[in-house]
Amino acid sequence: MDPTPLTLIELLAMRRVDTDRFRGAPSGLFHHRIYGGDVAAQALMAAAATVAPNRPPHSVHVHFLRAGDPTEGIGYAVERVREARTLSTRLVRAEQGGRTLALATVSFHVVRTGPEHQIAPEPAPEPFELVSRAEQMRRLDKEWPGASTGGSRAPQMITVDWPIDVRFVDRAPHEVDGPAEPSNRLWLRTVDGLPDEPAVHAAALTFATDMPMWEPGLFPHPVKWTDAVSGRAWFSSSLDHTLFFHQPFRADEWLLMVQHSPVAAGSRAMGEAKIYNRDGRLVASVVQESVMTPPEAS
Repeated sequence: MDPTPLTLIELLAMRRVDTDRFRGAPSGLFHHRIYGGDVAAQALMAAAATVAPNRPPHSVHVHFLRAGDPTEGIGYAVERVREARTLSTRLVRAEQGGRTLALATVSFHVVRTGPEHQIAPEPAPEPFELVSRAEQMRRLDKEWPGASTGGSRAPQMITVDWPIDVRFVDRAPHEVDGPAEPSNRLWLRTVDGLPDEPAVHAAALTFATDMPMWEPGLFPHPVKWTDAVSGRAWFSSSLDHTLFFHQPFRADEWLLMVQHSPVAAGSRAMGEAKIYNRDGRLVASVVQESVMTPPEAS
């Protein structure tokens, strides 16, 4: 029997092993590798543990270097790069078995008043009017070729219970039969409630956004999402993941993610997203680059 994946709270509960060294456990969402959102979220939490609580994170930049073993814990070494009057910067090295899995730069800023402006979102249906991704994946699992006869099983991307509730607004990726516009909108929030610490909500959003960022990059091409996650078509994996946190938000309340993939070239696809709360305030921005190659080239 497969082990039960960690809850998001369990994933974000870092254990301090030395002044600037921490240890965390992978979420267990995948059996063949560690989900990148695990490492990105835990790196942010490790960095936040070395910063005064009045300095919330304003950005996190993660470079994924190697796949990790999902059965082993992950070590996080934090370097205090900058400690200025209003800014703190940390360099975090995620390690496992003597190998560096990822490098992350996390920056924190004392919140101050100043000029404000933002781009407003287009109106979107309310999340409760939309079918959840979990329900869509349950249907897809039942319809998977061979499912009725006990044959081939759907991949974990479909069968695993995500700790994030997702509601697609424009298109469900598994229903796209390209070419289609490389954009999408979706509502998301954590399944469970979270404590009030800003770093926890920033880490939760970092975890949540790593999953869907690559998907619009597929839409303009004759490649189905189901083939991609099954390994029958392109191999896709995030190379880096960056978030900018603009205003306070709660990741356990509905957030609208407005995605766009402006370019794919050189076997890499760029993804961009704006994150709005239900009041239409732009609370975060996301940028990710993913590698996209045929299976034989990956």
